[in-house]
Amino acid sequence: LHLKKMSSNQEQTELAALGRPFCLGMLYDIRREKLITGLTLWDSQKLKQNIVQKKQAFSDFDVITEDNLQTKTRVLGVDGSLKLGIITGLINLSGSAKFAKNRQETNHQTRLTLKYSLTTHFEQLAMDHLGKDNLDHSQILDGNVATHVVTGILYGADAYFVFDHSSSSEENKRDIGGAISSSSPQKKQEIKGTSTTSSENKNQETDGTILTPSEDKKQDTEAKLSISSIDKKKETVGEILEAVLKRVGGCGFGGEAKINLNDTEKKCIDKLNCKFHGDFRLDQNPSTFKEAIELYQKLPS
Repeated sequence: LHLKKMSSNQEQTELAALGRPFCLGMLYDIRREKLITGLTLWDSQKLKQNIVQKKQAFSDFDVITEDNLQTKTRVLGVDGSLKLGIITGLINLSGSAKFAKNRQETNHQTRLTLKYSLTTHFEQLAMDHLGKDNLDHSQILDGNVATHVVTGILYGADAYFVFDHSSSSEENKRDIGGAISSSSPQKKQEIKGTSTTSSENKNQETDGTILTPSEDKKQDTEAKLSISSIDKKKETVGEILEAVLKRVGGCGFGGEAKINLNDTEKKCIDKLNCKFHGDFRLDQNPSTFKEAIELYQKLPS
């Protein structure tokens, strides 16, 4: 979100939407982190005539290995008073932003999160025709009900697949044998890569727009990952799951990618539970690794 301060200096602020229903021209009180509904500085017809749209298609994935509030707010693009609003419950989170409230239930869990992000387009108000001298309802400024007006929105969606691996206290203390190595250097590059369509502004936030996973996109070829060898290095459950999720993230979207797992990985995957937080309309949320991967591969890119 782009917000302009309702004062003579026209200071601009960027803000994460966190699933809240922002619209161009809407008023916002940054002192209370609150949307002001039912009031606007311009008539709706004038707003519609002064909207500029720009395509901004981008998609990316990330594997999050830490589970604490500081990491979650960083991933959500939140800081300052907005972060305090999440901690105190002042902000009502929805969609993918509910990821911030998902906490581990026990110390006997290993948690990793696969994040998917996409943006589609950016809309902003043409302020040359909507400046302070062209207000339709200037009396609102005298009421001190808001501090900013929404002048730009980057549309898109996020999805968080939170995987929990439960084990006994003794299992948590032990390493699991079997490091994963890829069958070719090319696949190793895919593991570290992103699934980008085009990028103009990677760091902007999405607005929690509801999107529906695409069912009909298919690739001509199947992306196949295989395991060629298991070395002698010992790995923890977290390290094994991180490697698997990075391979999943690098497989792309809309296809029938197959993830081949060795016995050690299968043992870890069998104990996984999945919790989904996203801005996509689903008939049913995934609860297992298999269901999560099937959904991930159907997400629009």
